[in-house]
Amino acid sequence: MEMHDEKNLITLLGLSTLSLSITGCAVMSAEECRQENWYERGYQNGSNFTEEDLEPYIDACKSSKPVDVAGYNTGRNNAINAKCMNTNWQDKGYQDALQFLNQTDIALYRQYCNASSYHVNENLYSKGISLAAKEVCTSEKGYELGQTLASDNNVCRGTKKASNFYKYYKRGLTYGKTSQELAKLEQLLSEYDAASQDQVTTNLSRALRANKQILENAYYSYESTFENVKQYGYNKDLAFTPIYDSTVQSLPYKHILKLVSDAKMLRDAYNETRNSLENEIDDIHENLEVYRNKASFAKDKGERERARHDAEKATKKLECLTRNKKKLTQDVTRRLNYLHGSESSVYYSDIKYNYRCH
Repeated sequence: MEMHDEKNLITLLGLSTLSLSITGCAVMSAEECRQENWYERGYQNGSNFTEEDLEPYIDACKSSKPVDVAGYNTGRNNAINAKCMNTNWQDKGYQDALQFLNQTDIALYRQYCNASSYHVNENLYSKGISLAAKEVCTSEKGYELGQTLASDNNVCRGTKKASNFYKYYKRGLTYGKTSQELAKLEQLLSEYDAASQDQVTTNLSRALRANKQILENAYYSYESTFENVKQYGYNKDLAFTPIYDSTVQSLPYKHILKLVSDAKMLRDAYNETRNSLENEIDDIHENLEVYRNKASFAKDKGERERARHDAEKATKKLECLTRNKKKLTQDVTRRLNYLHGSESSVYYSDIKYNYRCH
């Protein structure tokens, strides 16, 4: 019976292999520490309005050539001053507005330049934005920006073209949001496809198929909605109709993907524990042969008694391991057969510890 259960469980669970590769390396080698120009490194960071945490380098270089913290800070500050001093603020505003970046990119300039000797010239920057707005606040740009679900960062707000721009921007948002809903459904379906590839219990497979059927129906139905938006959305004010959240809420087996993942973890824990028990059993069989030979060829009574004692102890542990191996198979089989898809999780963390023999 034990062999039958075990074969069934192995077929049910499949075999898994886990390999780990752990690599590590120092932040900076001794030779790199000796060659590093910390002023230049600071200057480069300052030019990009970035700052590095030097602590790891200070620790790595302390035994070769210490980090020149003062040089790094000087280089960084000089780069920030140079960048802020040489920036054409009208052109900066103009270029930012062309990319609808005025509220995000300029925040870095305000943070770093206003803390230096060369502050942002807000008047020139705003003038640049106004000049660019005449070019970018068009219906085509509005629709294009909305499609990407990006913000216009108020570049067109208050301009003469604002009304027309935001009309098409809203239409673009409908396209972008509809496309996003379809993409989310597609991603979830791919997760179901991946889960279905693994060997899971019959009940979990049924639950997966039931949910997947609902998702597929929603996806194919929503495809026609997206096609309609794609075809007519530029010239008409079409309403955005969300579908993803309501579809997910309608699924009968809401935790099925986690259940499948947990079932895989249970499978892995079972395989690992079963292999460990089998290895112990093989070792004990080898040891028993040694103990029996010692008992048969012992030179004195004491040695013979010790060998017999070791053999009895090993036999008891062998019986315990054999029982636990059988119990492991039965417990995991029962746990998996209990699943029907409506549970929220599968308990598996105890598998590695409950079947030991001391």
